[in-house]
Amino acid sequence: MKKLFMAGLMAVLCATIFAGCNSSAPQTSSNSSDTASGDTLNAADGVTSGKGDNLTDFANYMLENEFISGDSTETSASLIGASKGVRFTMSSGTSKYFVELYEYDLDNINNTASTTIANAKADGSFTLFDNTTSATQNTVAAVSADGRFLMLYTDASTNENNVNKKNDAVAAVQNYNK
Repeated sequence: MKKLFMAGLMAVLCATIFAGCNSSAPQTSSNSSDTASGDTLNAADGVTSGKGDNLTDFANYMLENEFISGDSTETSASLIGASKGVRFTMSSGTSKYFVELYEYDLDNINNTASTTIANAKADGSFTLFDNTTSATQNTVAAVSADGRFLMLYTDASTNENNVNKKNDAVAAVQNYNK
């Protein structure tokens, strides 16, 4: 009975983190004036390298580089130790994919946050409820150079363009705040 209860609880919490909550999350649009200062063009990959101190700056950076689009919904950031998080749902052809952006309070890092950041830096994975396979098998995690921001990119597509876009997004996140 206890195992059944825990399995049900995990299913609900997984659904919550991947579905997000429809509350008053920051909305990001292409005409936003909140862009980070000091942006420069990286000629090697065509990605604007940015700097910023908050989730809005990070989301604008990802928007400007066309890794996210549309409106965001707030996520349950605390499940991975973050202080704030937003989720974007997009599609490419017949594929639907999700990009979640999180901000960590570097002055208040807990064990969950430390583990999530360390795993993302080490191999692009993250742990959710002591599980790295079933709920997260199509998700890659990337953390910014300063460890303040995390991206979870979930896309099951094997289309070459989609895979390349995911890899470019990972590189862009890893170079943010460098």
